[in-house]
Amino acid sequence: MTYILPFLRDLIGLPRYRQALKKAARPWQSQLEFFDFAPAYPNLLGWSKRRQLLRLLPRDRATPVGWTIYLHGGAWTFGKPHDFLAAAQPWIEAGFGVLLPTYRRLPRYTGSDMLEDLQMVLSFVRNQGWLTSQQEVQLAGMSSGGHLAALMALSPQIWQQSGWPTPTKVICCGAPLDLDQFPQNAAIKRLRGPIEAANFQATNPHFLLKEAKELPRFLIIHPTREGMAPAEQAAGFYRSLKEKSPDSSILWLENKGHLSAGRWMFEEGEVRETIRQFITERSAD
Repeated sequence: MTYILPFLRDLIGLPRYRQALKKAARPWQSQLEFFDFAPAYPNLLGWSKRRQLLRLLPRDRATPVGWTIYLHGGAWTFGKPHDFLAAAQPWIEAGFGVLLPTYRRLPRYTGSDMLEDLQMVLSFVRNQGWLTSQQEVQLAGMSSGGHLAALMALSPQIWQQSGWPTPTKVICCGAPLDLDQFPQNAAIKRLRGPIEAANFQATNPHFLLKEAKELPRFLIIHPTREGMAPAEQAAGFYRSLKEKSPDSSILWLENKGHLSAGRWMFEEGEVRETIRQFITERSAD
C-alpha cells in the first residue's frame, strides 16, 4: 500500500510529461539519422518491429569527442527513442555523439534479450567504423532505461566482446537498481526470468555491483517520493556503490515523484546543470 498513491500520482502525470518530451524532441529531428542494427523481430502480436539505432552528431565537429548511449524508459514495455531526442542536448553541447537504440521488450522478451540487443548495437557501431580509440564512452537512461544503463555499465564482458572501451561514466535517472528490493510484480518477474535459472541475477544491477572489480563513475538522480522505482532500493545500491566508487554521487530530488528525474530533458535547473558538470569534469585521481 505504501507506493499506491505515489504510483497513481506518477501515472496521472505521464500524458503531460510525454507531451513535453515530444515537443522538446522536435527541433532535433532535422539532425537525426536512422540505422537498422539487426533484423526485425516479432512483437507480442506477431507484427514485425525494426531494431533501429538513432544517431545525433554535434554539428561543429567532424569527429565527436566521444559517444553516449541513451536508453529510453517505459517500464521495459513502452516508449521509443524518437520521443527522447532532447536528452542528447548536454552531450551534444560537450561534443559527444549520441546513440539512442530500440530494444526488444516485455512481455514477449526478457531482460537477457534486451542486453543481447544492446550488445548488437555496440557491434554494429564498431563495424561501421564510427568508434576510435581516443573517444570516451558514457551511458545514461531514465527509469527502465536507467536500469539497462546500469546493467551495461556493470557488464565489462559486453564491451570487451564488442571491441569497445568500457564506459567512464553512467547516469541513472529514477532507475530500478536493486530488483531484489523491488515490488515483485509480473513485469519484474518476466524481466528476470525463472528464479531457478542460472542467470536470474544477471538483470539485477545491485548483484552485478557486488561482483564488480572496476567501475565507471555513477551519477544517480532519484526522487524521494518515487511511485515507480522506490527510493529505498536506490539508496541501498548507492551505499554499496560508494564502497567501491567513492567518486560516484547521488542527487536526491526531495519530495518529488518519478517523472521529476526526467524533466531535465526539457527544463533548465539543478538537475540539468548537475548533468552538464558531470559529463565534462575529470574524476579525482
